Amino acid sequence: MEGWTCILTETEAFRAELMKNALEVAEIPAVLLNQKDSSYGFGELALWVPESETQRALQLLGLDPVQSGTDGP
Repeated sequence: MEGWTCILTETEAFRAELMKNALEVAEIPAVLLNQKDSSYGFGELALWVPESETQRALQLLGLDPVQSGTDGP
Protein backbone atom coordinates (compact mmCIF):
# COMPACT_ATOMS: atom_id res chain seq x y z
CA MET A 1 0.00 0.00 0.00
CA GLU A 2 1.95 2.97 -1.27
CA GLY A 3 1.87 5.97 1.04
CA TRP A 4 0.77 3.87 4.02
CA THR A 5 2.72 2.21 6.86
CA CYS A 6 1.88 -0.98 8.74
CA ILE A 7 2.19 -0.08 12.42
CA LEU A 8 0.91 -3.28 13.96
CA THR A 9 0.09 -6.91 13.27
CA GLU A 10 -2.29 -8.68 15.60
CA THR A 11 -3.76 -12.18 15.77
CA GLU A 12 -6.77 -11.15 17.89
CA ALA A 13 -9.42 -9.35 15.82
CA PHE A 14 -10.98 -7.53 18.78
CA ARG A 15 -7.63 -6.00 19.81
CA ALA A 16 -6.93 -4.84 16.26
CA GLU A 17 -10.42 -3.28 16.03
CA LEU A 18 -9.94 -1.48 19.36
CA MET A 19 -6.70 0.06 18.13
CA LYS A 20 -8.24 1.04 14.80
CA ASN A 21 -11.17 2.68 16.62
CA ALA A 22 -8.80 4.62 18.91
CA LEU A 23 -7.02 6.00 15.85
CA GLU A 24 -10.27 6.96 14.16
CA VAL A 25 -11.48 8.79 17.28
CA ALA A 26 -8.24 10.82 17.08
CA GLU A 27 -9.04 11.49 13.39
CA ILE A 28 -6.17 9.36 12.12
CA PRO A 29 -7.26 7.33 9.08
CA ALA A 30 -6.70 3.62 9.65
CA VAL A 31 -7.22 0.45 7.63
CA LEU A 32 -7.25 -3.14 8.87
CA LEU A 33 -6.02 -5.70 6.37
CA ASN A 34 -7.31 -9.15 7.31
CA GLN A 35 -4.72 -11.79 6.39
CA LYS A 36 -6.37 -14.58 8.37
CA ASP A 37 -7.25 -17.83 6.70
CA SER A 38 -11.05 -18.05 6.79
CA SER A 39 -11.12 -21.85 6.96
CA TYR A 40 -8.61 -22.44 9.72
CA GLY A 41 -8.46 -19.08 11.53
CA PHE A 42 -4.69 -18.63 11.56
CA GLY A 43 -2.89 -15.54 10.34
CA GLU A 44 -2.85 -11.88 11.28
CA LEU A 45 -4.60 -8.58 10.86
CA ALA A 46 -2.38 -5.67 9.83
CA LEU A 47 -3.15 -2.09 10.92
CA TRP A 48 -2.12 0.55 8.37
CA VAL A 49 -2.00 4.34 8.67
CA PRO A 50 -0.87 7.06 6.23
CA GLU A 51 2.90 7.60 6.35
CA SER A 52 2.34 11.21 7.44
CA GLU A 53 0.45 9.99 10.54
CA THR A 54 2.79 7.15 11.56
CA GLN A 55 4.51 8.85 14.50
CA ARG A 56 1.28 10.31 15.85
CA ALA A 57 -0.45 6.92 15.63
CA LEU A 58 2.41 5.13 17.37
CA GLN A 59 2.40 7.69 20.19
CA LEU A 60 -1.37 7.50 20.59
CA LEU A 61 -1.30 3.72 20.87
CA GLY A 62 1.83 3.68 23.06
CA LEU A 63 3.77 1.57 20.58
CA ASP A 64 7.53 1.53 20.16
CA PRO A 65 8.57 1.97 16.48
CA VAL A 66 10.97 -0.99 16.86
CA GLN A 67 8.17 -3.31 18.09
CA SER A 68 5.80 -2.18 15.37
CA GLY A 69 8.32 -2.76 12.60
CA THR A 70 8.23 0.78 11.17
CA ASP A 71 11.97 1.36 11.24
CA GLY A 72 12.93 -1.63 9.08
CA PRO A 73 15.13 -1.53 5.97
